[in-house]
Amino acid sequence: MKVFIVVALLFCFSTAYAEVTKGQMKTILERAKICMTKLNIPFNDSIPERALYNIDVTEKDLPYIECILRQFGFFDENDNMVPDEVVDFLSQKYDRSKIKPLVEKCIKVQGTLMERVWKYYQCFYTEKTFDM
Repeated sequence: MKVFIVVALLFCFSTAYAEVTKGQMKTILERAKICMTKLNIPFNDSIPERALYNIDVTEKDLPYIECILRQFGFFDENDNMVPDEVVDFLSQKYDRSKIKPLVEKCIKVQGTLMERVWKYYQCFYTEKTFDM
């Protein structure tokens, strides 16, 4: 039964993440599984796809988004986002000259950790000038 669930997940995520590189997809899947398990999110929940493409994401999804960002190593030891880590990952697929200013702009937000995650996420998807 577990094999069936893993195969079904891989199929769903492979079609959902067609816009990212194969290496990124593998990494996203690994980290999504970690976060979904850690946060007790059912594997049939669409949060990985919704978060990646900003589809009906609300503040209740913040624990998952924060977990994914943390899994990617996008935070330092003081819970500040590290722009170079974000840019390096995204520039595997997208133009670095578009990614870097966007990330640097959106990381400059204030508030609690969750407020900063939410503001960063909203800024990124509002201000991006390229398709994902």
